[in-house]
Amino acid sequence: MCCRLYISKGASVDQRGGDLLSTPLHWAVRQGHLQMVIQLMRFGADPTIADGEGYRALHLAILFQHMAIAAYLMAKGQEVDSPDANGLTPLMLAAQKIIGPEPTHFLVRHGASVAAVDVSRNTALHCAMMSGNVDSAHVLLEAGASVDAHNSNGLSPLDLAHQVNSPLLIHMLNDTKQQRALSSSGCRRLLRRYKSTGA
Repeated sequence: MCCRLYISKGASVDQRGGDLLSTPLHWAVRQGHLQMVIQLMRFGADPTIADGEGYRALHLAILFQHMAIAAYLMAKGQEVDSPDANGLTPLMLAAQKIIGPEPTHFLVRHGASVAAVDVSRNTALHCAMMSGNVDSAHVLLEAGASVDAHNSNGLSPLDLAHQVNSPLLIHMLNDTKQQRALSSSGCRRLLRRYKSTGA
């Protein structure tokens, strides 16, 4: 109601302000006010505008772990893999900044690419390694994230796990690599057997 009144009096729905140069939509997302997000979107709020830190509405919903708002924004057309002004996808931000599996799991379930890269060619798994985020790393590995991808500095997720000195992450990556190699060699043997029988 208040929102409608201000807009009817000429207020801009996308007016930026405050230290974070945020729009009303940014503030509503940060505070987890789904109904206000819905109202602002009805009045034409632009969820693609970046705030002063470079975050768009979907990125903020993930950072503040408001999954209902994230789902609403995606239902309204926001791409799950859209980068923020710094080139990071929501999945990369979840892997880098949020402890706990839920945001990463939510994004993977909604089709986020585990292979997307930022300007430095870091994947979400690289981001998880840099921050020592075991929960996100587990979800990303289960979703098939590459343990062999190299960023623009030539570093793999395993290299980064060594840099942050995390025995658990190192073990997870080595174990995943070993399991995938075994699975791949088993498939090759099965294929050779299939070809040799002439079936």
